[in-house]
Amino acid sequence: MQCKHGIRCTEQECLFSPSHWSSSFKSPQMVIQSFITCMQCCYQNNLRSIHLQQAIPYGDGNQKIDIWGDENESNAGIVLLHGGYWKEGSRKLFTSPVNLLTNEGFVVACVGYDFATVIPLREIIIQVRKAFILILFQKFLAGRWSSKKLLIAGHSAGAHLAIAALLSMENTSLYEKIVLFSGIYDLYPLVGTYIGNDINLNWREAEIASTVNLDGLSAKLLAIVAAEESPKFIEQSMRIVQNYLRKRPALQLYDCCKIISNVDHFSLITSLSDSDSESSKALLHFIQQKHLF
Repeated sequence: MQCKHGIRCTEQECLFSPSHWSSSFKSPQMVIQSFITCMQCCYQNNLRSIHLQQAIPYGDGNQKIDIWGDENESNAGIVLLHGGYWKEGSRKLFTSPVNLLTNEGFVVACVGYDFATVIPLREIIIQVRKAFILILFQKFLAGRWSSKKLLIAGHSAGAHLAIAALLSMENTSLYEKIVLFSGIYDLYPLVGTYIGNDINLNWREAEIASTVNLDGLSAKLLAIVAAEESPKFIEQSMRIVQNYLRKRPALQLYDCCKIISNVDHFSLITSLSDSDSESSKALLHFIQQKHLF
């Protein structure tokens, strides 16, 4: 069976495969490789000019945090979570906004985590929550970041982990804002697909890990999604925002969701290395607003 892009998979799998929906018209393999190459270049460029505290452990395996920027000179901290469908990727592959953010006075914590190919997805959520708590207790509450506001951002699977881990915390009030880049939050459609099979996702695990109820979220939220994205990813972003708005009648959809033109799932993130890009401007506008709602 082939999807409409000529790739051997079901239509459902195609709709949840971001590499099939590239504005560059490259093959899925080339889309992913180009993204990785670009992210590696961003990482190397950042190393040349931005102070880095590397591989701070918060557990075993991939549970490490890189902290970019000058902690003493910054006025805010933001945590970044990479994507990779919970089975691949690296904290080093989501540093495209680091230069933009450090130039604006942020210190940036890039969080790594283990993969659902070897542990249940629910345990990864616990890992990420542990990273959030470590940042709170060792940085914020210990006084090193006590004067800083704290924010969270995630891309794709990282967006899911960001919101799921934050909602699982007893006290989320110290994290003021969360930015979700082209995330997936309702995991039921992945059960039975090659994506779900790779991470041992069954109906029970999808029920535990899905994030649809945001009633307990105190942080201000912005979902940023690519216009050239798969329609299912756009739909997931719209739904998470609509769920967020249910108990916030003063807000409108456009307050909490930005669709970025002329980019796809991957170029949305690579474009964050350009301070003049639409995605960079949307990110900065949201995180710098003092009285949003």
